Amino acid sequence: NVQAKANEAKIDVERAHSQMCDYNVIIANATADIAIAKYERDRAKKIEAQRRKQEAKGSLKVQQEVIEMKRNYLVKMEQQVKDEKGEAEKIVMEAEKEYKVAENELIVVENKGKEELKVAEKELTVSEKELKVSEKELKIAEKE
Repeated sequence: NVQAKANEAKIDVERAHSQMCDYNVIIANATADIAIAKYERDRAKKIEAQRRKQEAKGSLKVQQEVIEMKRNYLVKMEQQVKDEKGEAEKIVMEAEKEYKVAENELIVVENKGKEELKVAEKELTVSEKELKVSEKELKIAEKE
């Protein structure tokens, strides 16, 4: 009877030991599953971070291209403004030359007009004298 209880206790110990081993396997498998899950989570985070990094690089590249396009446009506009300013300065200089020429022509015309006026006044004076002489001659002729 004692032997039977001892055998029974021995079987219970072996069964308990077997269950403990089963639980240890379950715990080990669960621990491995947790480690795998953590690894997959970390890997997914890394992939997402790399994706965001690439997206940011792409966005940065687009922004850089936009900035470069704006810079090129501004350089072009600056050159166009310089060209237009140079052209405007040429037009102003040409207009100033034309103004000076016209001013000189006006002075020449005024001087010529003054000379013609003097000549005309002299001719008028001569004509008036000739008229007086003719009147005198007419009076003398009438008397005769």
